[in-house]
Amino acid sequence: GDILSYTGNASWTQRIYNVGESTSGDGYASFLLGLTSGSSNYPLFPWNKQYYYAPYVQDDWKVSRRLTLNLGLRWDFNAPQFEKWNRLNGPFDPNVASPIASAVAANVTALNAAGSIPANLAAQYANLANLKGGITFAGVNGQGRSPFALRKTGFEPRLGLAYQLGEKLVMRGGFGLYHSNPDNSIQQTNGFSTSTSMVNSNDGGRTPIANILSNPYPNGIQVPTGSSLGAATFVGQNPSWFDSGFQIPSVWSFSWGFQYQLSKSSTLEASYVGSRSYNLNMSADYNIPSLAVRKTCNYLEGGNAAFCNAQVPNPFKGIPAFNGTGYYTANTVSYYQMTLPFPQFSGVLTQNGRNDSFIKYNSLQVNYNLRLRNGLNLVGNYTLAKQIEEWGFNDRFNNVYQQGPYYLDRPHVIKLTAIWELPFGEGKKFGAGSHGVAKRVISGWEWTTFFNDALKGYPANLAGNVIMLKNPQSPGGGFSGIDWKAYQVREWNPCVLRQDVNTGAIAPTPASIGLGCGTDYSSNWGNYAWLETTSYAPRYTPYRSGQIRVHHAFQMDASLLKTT
Repeated sequence: GDILSYTGNASWTQRIYNVGESTSGDGYASFLLGLTSGSSNYPLFPWNKQYYYAPYVQDDWKVSRRLTLNLGLRWDFNAPQFEKWNRLNGPFDPNVASPIASAVAANVTALNAAGSIPANLAAQYANLANLKGGITFAGVNGQGRSPFALRKTGFEPRLGLAYQLGEKLVMRGGFGLYHSNPDNSIQQTNGFSTSTSMVNSNDGGRTPIANILSNPYPNGIQVPTGSSLGAATFVGQNPSWFDSGFQIPSVWSFSWGFQYQLSKSSTLEASYVGSRSYNLNMSADYNIPSLAVRKTCNYLEGGNAAFCNAQVPNPFKGIPAFNGTGYYTANTVSYYQMTLPFPQFSGVLTQNGRNDSFIKYNSLQVNYNLRLRNGLNLVGNYTLAKQIEEWGFNDRFNNVYQQGPYYLDRPHVIKLTAIWELPFGEGKKFGAGSHGVAKRVISGWEWTTFFNDALKGYPANLAGNVIMLKNPQSPGGGFSGIDWKAYQVREWNPCVLRQDVNTGAIAPTPASIGLGCGTDYSSNWGNYAWLETTSYAPRYTPYRSGQIRVHHAFQMDASLLKTT
């Protein structure tokens, strides 16, 4: 990231400090008033390594005149990444004693003496004397060089077969197991790189600190501490880590189909092709309170977001480990923060390297091949497919997984390819008798044209903070149809109701009023198709919708190739 950056945030000039609106607030206006956010980055330039080995054996066995088998076995050693000088984190340890517990307990004693701790949080404050939880480090206290160990069970069987059922009919099929690399979320370097955030408010963004740009970092810039602070590393922040139980993702691929020779120059093939991907990488929220606490914050479950946003005494103020974060200077923190299992860390943490997700793919694939005279080949393909994922959580509190179309899901795809060996040069109709330079110039030319049309586009991304009140695709959903000639084309209903985070009241957004959505939503929600929820509500939509898809596009590629 940038070594030094400042950002004008619209929140300081918008109508309600914690509710963003397209019709109020302006980041440039905030910047002109000297009300900004910013950070100073102290980067790390790591040297990550990974080793991979894969011995295999393979054999083609012609069992009989009709049956041929392709047999294989591969053994994958997909070693985990590590950093040359052990500048990686290990997994989060929820049971390690926090080095700052005694300092926090002293602050709690002072708050108790002043009588400022709310009675309904007395137990949470008292438990801070036994504060636990912190990240670990590669090569420290018995932790390995990588967060997870090498798996030696990466056996991958492969089988393919071809069987001639008749003179013109062949049956083909097969299956294979494959493994895929984990993503780079393993590269967590908390403690070895830092970013000091500018503290611009001491009450959760309600009131800005005056003249912040004259001295944006009054407590100095944080310098990386490496592993020296142990479990106190990055307190007041929200570090991520990689799970120690991670397994290498696996994919079973399989197909079964028939090929028929229609004529001497053409074949027709129909196949089922599918796959099942297991143990895929995903991440999950960590450091969340109980479901009962969430319900007290969520209006849709009978709670009150304003109650959870209320400010309570900050037990971490002035403790050196929090220097460079808002906890070091703020007098208060939110009620919700004090209900977290590890309140010394800022809000939700991210647990990477989980193996909770999978992808399922099924398809019918039909291919037609035609070889004509004069070097012209035509290939046609139609694919009917469905690709579904279970990836991520809609509601981490209830462990409700997100399910929906994979982002590459295309129900119908048609492809046409024409390949023509141009009739010039050696062995062709024109110029067959040429010699020397002329022969080399005119020979070996090939023209290729490729047509591709997905009859439906990719599934459109859905917002995570809305409830779909009715089918939002136009026409329908109480809004006008699609105007493809408009300056800004709207493929689905843009009318949005919003639940206010401070009161729970539901009302149209100012932008929706400006679009002509109206103010009457008493009967079947009127023209409105979306309800924007508050910050404590779970996700009610999948990541993408099969009913709402982006506009599909016809694609044509052409190339002129020469072989020399």
